[in-house]
Amino acid sequence: MEPATHDDLWDNFIRYRPELQTALKRLLHGAPQFSCYLVVNPVYAAAMCRVHLLRQPDPLPAANDAAAWAAYWKQHYNTAAGAGVAAQAVPCFRAAMEA
Repeated sequence: MEPATHDDLWDNFIRYRPELQTALKRLLHGAPQFSCYLVVNPVYAAAMCRVHLLRQPDPLPAANDAAAWAAYWKQHYNTAAGAGVAAQAVPCFRAAMEA
């Protein structure tokens, strides 16, 4: 997640959801919600990625559908203008599902 996306989530989404704020702040163990914690706190990073997807109108794909997850990632996370290619991401999603 880019720092600008992190900050936008806090400024325009999380700040209006007190329960979500509380849960995320708990993951930070009292540290401020700076984007640098995405690098050193993988649980916080995963939670923020999920928060990003909470903003999306489409439902999440089936848990075992790597191709659908790759397409969802491309549409809602990487964006059409991003450098990522959904077809190339399928093996990564499949590997994560099998881990």
